[in-house]
Amino acid sequence: MGSIIASMLQNRTPRGDLSTTYALAIAQTIVVAVVIAIGAIPRGGAPLTAYIVALVSGILTLVAHRLPVTALMLSVVMVIVYYMLDLPPIGVAVPILGPVYLASRAGYGLVAAGSALTLVTLSAVFRTIEAGESSALIAYDTVTNLALVAATVAVAALQRARDRAELQQRRLTEVERISAQRESDTQRVQIARHLHDSLGHRLALVAVYAGVAGEADDDSRRAEALAEVQEGVRAALDELREAVRTIRSGSGESSLEGVDGALESAVSALRAAGFAVDAEIDGEVDAVPLAVRVGAVRILQEAVTNILKHARADHAKIRVWVEPDVLRLRVADDGAVQSFERGQGIRGMEERARELGGSLSIADRTDGFVLEAILPWTGTS
Repeated sequence: MGSIIASMLQNRTPRGDLSTTYALAIAQTIVVAVVIAIGAIPRGGAPLTAYIVALVSGILTLVAHRLPVTALMLSVVMVIVYYMLDLPPIGVAVPILGPVYLASRAGYGLVAAGSALTLVTLSAVFRTIEAGESSALIAYDTVTNLALVAATVAVAALQRARDRAELQQRRLTEVERISAQRESDTQRVQIARHLHDSLGHRLALVAVYAGVAGEADDDSRRAEALAEVQEGVRAALDELREAVRTIRSGSGESSLEGVDGALESAVSALRAAGFAVDAEIDGEVDAVPLAVRVGAVRILQEAVTNILKHARADHAKIRVWVEPDVLRLRVADDGAVQSFERGQGIRGMEERARELGGSLSIADRTDGFVLEAILPWTGTS
């Protein structure tokens, strides 16, 4: 995020882009040269040195793009030196207007105004004491110079405010874009996890019943198993359609079956695979909020899928029970665990539990494998 904002600041600095500065520098040089030429008419022309000063004033305007205060100070010194050389009069404000504008736009408005005021004051004092010019003329020139400087500082301040507003808007737009991208990434991860959990479970059931059909001794048993295969494929397709609907609509995930149905399906699959199963639901699961029920179903499905795919066990126990503020789920088998690694499925279950503010614990023991999820809820449906 910091690199993005830095890039934005480089593309448009508070003192304006470089093309604007070039235009301002050229204008500064031309205006000063024209003023010099006009002021030199009574003298029959101006020396080359005067026009070199006009060029220097433009160069200092370019320098002000990167070093506004330094360029402004050098411009003030340049004007003082110019008049010490007794060159044609050009006023004291015109030669420094470019650096004054860029310094003010860069946030040094007080420095710019103070420097210009100092120069105008020195000019007035010198003209009064040394040159003995009339006070009316000095007052007129002083007011004119101060008005030019004040107008320049004001325009720069307005432009700086506009620049800052534009920069703030660009920052806000960038933050919104990054937020939307993160939300999209999060949704993609959730959908990927949803497909892993639901389709993985359905296909595991299909594999179980396909195996039962292949080993069945009678036609009725084979027909029942094949019917379950057909039902499992249909349910997998439904899950896939649900995922596609979620992607298109951007709505949240919803379960295609309740906890009761998921438990019944899991028990049937485990028994078909040869497991002895004890299962129970204790409490009013329907009173639990939908998000918690969906999480419980997905964790149950993934836990049963792991038993079907990995457990070397004879007996499985599944219990779901509701407490005043939590829904608990416990899935255990009596298979001895020789080695155990956290795969994508278990990480997905842990993420689901954490997203609901709960936890998931796993105990791999020599006498079996136990998974328990604790999912808090507020007691409202």
